[in-house]
Amino acid sequence: MTEQRFHSLDAMRGIAAIAVVILHIGDVMHLQTFHYAYLAVDFFFGLSGFVLARAYESKLRSSLPSLRFLEMRVIRLYPLFALGIIFGAINVAGQIAAHSPTALSPFGAVGALVMNALMLPALSSPASLFPLNGPAWSLFFEMVINVVFAVILYRLASSLLAVICAVVGALYLSSILYLGHADVGMYWSNIGLGLLRVGFSFPVGVLLARLYGKTAKIPSAFSLVPMMVLGTMMAVVLPSRFDRAYDVIAIFLVMPVILWLGAIYEMPERLKKIGAFLGDVSYPLYAIHFPLLQTFSYIFARKLHLPGGIVATVFVVGVIWLAWFLSHHFDVPVRRWLSARSKLRATAIPAGS
Repeated sequence: MTEQRFHSLDAMRGIAAIAVVILHIGDVMHLQTFHYAYLAVDFFFGLSGFVLARAYESKLRSSLPSLRFLEMRVIRLYPLFALGIIFGAINVAGQIAAHSPTALSPFGAVGALVMNALMLPALSSPASLFPLNGPAWSLFFEMVINVVFAVILYRLASSLLAVICAVVGALYLSSILYLGHADVGMYWSNIGLGLLRVGFSFPVGVLLARLYGKTAKIPSAFSLVPMMVLGTMMAVVLPSRFDRAYDVIAIFLVMPVILWLGAIYEMPERLKKIGAFLGDVSYPLYAIHFPLLQTFSYIFARKLHLPGGIVATVFVVGVIWLAWFLSHHFDVPVRRWLSARSKLRATAIPAGS
């Protein structure tokens, strides 16, 4: 861990990932949990813009070719992404074998596997972009905005980038006001709105990184405040009639503020190991949890009829441990091997990127 690592932001990333897992447990097992955790995606996009701008913007302007940057990003994202698709393929094969009424057709499953394995939406799917692993839709948009960043965004003056944020933000705001919520982007029917999500939050993160500049981090217990705000924001329970206003306030006001505070205020030394742990498990947790959850809940809740609360608790604990194991014993070794094979420096993977 280096001084460039933002432990507070790592912790916030981990909190957001765990909230997404709990949200999906609620969806799969019909429990009312963390309704607003879909806002974690907007936070992830903003955080990605901040981290990548801090790590690579000056390098892209001087010596780092755009193609090399994109190669590094694929190496960073793909191993765990691919593992999630493999888990999803096993899950879908089980659904087909069990003649589940919601299962893909064999042809559709093969088509989805081919496209999803390439980090592309499945043309054979009538609804979900990534039927083998639903949350992978946001990783597709992450790669799309990474391409835009490597080719265009890093070159733009902050004033022009701010104009783009304003225009895309206005379109995104209009869609939220029209639909009544910001939970969009994962289906073919609203794929364009997914572009608005990432097209607003990522450049906001880039602008915050430029504004941050060489600001010194301040070790303080106050660093816990934006973490608590983020967790509370996704866990709060409100009547659905407030979704529209809640999402607007969260995305356009609260998210940028807590991202900025998380960058400014660093966790006290005694808490940094917690931040590092949460940061380490965040991406593997997000990338693999959903197909595992579908299989786990099917076996233990539907077939063995174990209490939902027990199944959910065991799954959360188990998948967090698995995420930590994969981070250290699969993801990092595989990325280092791929980096060496591609003649990239094995150390060219900034912490938390």
